[in-house]
Amino acid sequence: MNPLNKTALFTAVLSLTAYTQAEALTKEQALQKALEDNPSYQAVLAAVDAKEGAKLQASLRLNPNLYIEADNFYGEDALRDFQSAEVTFGFKQQLELSGKRDKRTKLAGFDAQLANLKADDFAYQLLGLTEYTYMSVAIAKERLKLAKERLKLADKMHRIVEERVSVAKASNIQHTQVDLILSSAQMEKAQAQKTFEMSKQKLMQVLGLSDASLDLKEVSLNSLPASFSKSSILESLEESALFKMQKIKQEKANSAVNLEKAYAMPDPNVGLGVKRFNNNGTTALVASISMPFPVFDRNQGNIQKARSERLEAKAEAANNQRMLELKVKDLLSTFKLKQQQVKSYQQELLPKAKASYKEAYTAYKRGAFSFLNLLDVQRRLNDLNQDYLDSLQALYKTQSSLDRFSGRYASVLSDFQANTEDK
Repeated sequence: MNPLNKTALFTAVLSLTAYTQAEALTKEQALQKALEDNPSYQAVLAAVDAKEGAKLQASLRLNPNLYIEADNFYGEDALRDFQSAEVTFGFKQQLELSGKRDKRTKLAGFDAQLANLKADDFAYQLLGLTEYTYMSVAIAKERLKLAKERLKLADKMHRIVEERVSVAKASNIQHTQVDLILSSAQMEKAQAQKTFEMSKQKLMQVLGLSDASLDLKEVSLNSLPASFSKSSILESLEESALFKMQKIKQEKANSAVNLEKAYAMPDPNVGLGVKRFNNNGTTALVASISMPFPVFDRNQGNIQKARSERLEAKAEAANNQRMLELKVKDLLSTFKLKQQQVKSYQQELLPKAKASYKEAYTAYKRGAFSFLNLLDVQRRLNDLNQDYLDSLQALYKTQSSLDRFSGRYASVLSDFQANTEDK
């Protein structure tokens, strides 16, 4: 890495650190941070480098063998010493026939392609998880906000009931009930606070951060994820990393059959050397060639194994592709259902419930509405708020699963890969 790149990288790190400490983290920054520092993704990228190294190793030629041979020494009579010895210096080389090296390299290349596709698939899952976790923090923050509002209302109701009890306009039973409501609201707030902190910890784990002061950019929960087109996402599925992996596995299995067939052809060993005759000081060239005679082992077992694995890979690929299509269709159905539910809560159920509670509260203060009815209206509003946030979180969860195949993060990943190559 040259000094300019080092300086740029150091500046970028300082800048991102400043965002995590001084400013609220945006969703875009979270996606970039996840790709840069998530330890699991770094391990997957290391596995890609390992497969590239294996491909390089497979492409190398076999090394020659150097040898020294000595004959006719330390024998009897005239051969008792080393003066009549014949010493040969030479090398032997195994020649790979039938394109074994090219086929071996091609097979290793499929492993490298699979590793790269696996890394891309992991990146899409990571980006989907990052956005989902980011939105989970925002939803948990909204739960905490609602819990604080409920506690505030419970406290306000508690004071009203106390005043009414003091002037004998409310019974002690109502006072006990409002005490229970206040305690319940306090516990709900404590649980919401814990959920909020845990969701932030989860996001920091995904991002590879350890700064407990993490805060998010203000997120509008009213803006829902865009709808997915069934035809477009099925087209994107065929271009997804997971779908391509099934095709590559078939090609790899076919390549393995070709390689095993090539190994059925024996490779010759050729040798060339120089022999020195110590008895008269002369030298001469020595040449040799040898080849295994394929009488028993013609690699037939490995060929049969590779053919069976090719059939297995074809069947698995067809099944996996069909299962992926079914999974995407099921996710699309779930996404549409959750999207309709969330819209129903936003546009109809919650506005009516809030208006109903406001009217009931005002009527109760005037004495025109019973305490029990007010509690029932408040309980329904609280339940609707929780159900709405549950549906919203399920909607983002489904979106993150679909984004593994939709290609929505393709530009984010390509930008990251381009920046990584520049560095």
